[in-house]
Amino acid sequence: MGKQIELNSSCPKISEDYISRHPRNVAIVLTVFSVIQLIKECIQFVQNPRGYISYENVLEVNLYVGTCLLVNDFTECNREIGMRELWQWQLGAVVLFLSWVNLLLFIRKTAFYGIYVILFIQVTKTFLKFSFVLLLFLCSFALTFHVLLENQISFKTVGDSLIKNFVMMLGDTDYESLLSLSLWQIFNSRIKDGVTHENLVPYTETTYLVFVVFLTMMNILLMNLMVGLAREKDEDMDSNQIRIENSITELKDRMDMLSRQNAVLLKCLEDLGASNQRTSTRLFND
Repeated sequence: MGKQIELNSSCPKISEDYISRHPRNVAIVLTVFSVIQLIKECIQFVQNPRGYISYENVLEVNLYVGTCLLVNDFTECNREIGMRELWQWQLGAVVLFLSWVNLLLFIRKTAFYGIYVILFIQVTKTFLKFSFVLLLFLCSFALTFHVLLENQISFKTVGDSLIKNFVMMLGDTDYESLLSLSLWQIFNSRIKDGVTHENLVPYTETTYLVFVVFLTMMNILLMNLMVGLAREKDEDMDSNQIRIENSITELKDRMDMLSRQNAVLLKCLEDLGASNQRTSTRLFND
């Protein structure tokens, strides 16, 4: 509530230049386009409820609904200057990401780029199967570093430690800032200036041992294992097989489109036939 009051009170302070540059026409176009697409999705769901549920359709519905919520004005300040609410701004980031993912799925239907998109999807599925094992290793090292280096900001909480371990797994170990100072060095007066509680390593020997084990298992073994899984999947799916799968996907999409068109035409013919029958019956009775 306080943020809403602060936003409304700041509206008069916004310059006229910003108000004149507010793209109102773009919001109208996006709203109309999203509503049309939502109507199309509803028609598809009514025609084939069982076959409608898929990750592509779910992504498109979320994209169109999110776009409508993003461009819609919920307060007087939104209508005056076009400033978005905090949740709308975050929703806009998600919608922007989903729009590019949706474009990627459309590119999959092309003959040239569809091969690479299908290969990317297959590698992603292989990684998701392996992700549970990866998560176990990340959790084990995240909890260990949280216990040993809780005084440092990067490992202050379990969540921070988990994210830091994931970044370290990708190669950003940041050795100098993590393990540069130890209590043994401080007690022996080797370092006196610039020492704070946050850059200390209380348990030097154990921390160094765990750090070396982490580098060996996560940066060397697991990373090479994931690269090997990706290469194995790439070798299993040769170019001919990928082209065949791409052709099958393209034919499936065309068949779905034709089936929806046939359903619409049959519905129109049935309505037309029923209308003609009622007209003939009325004329015969007359």
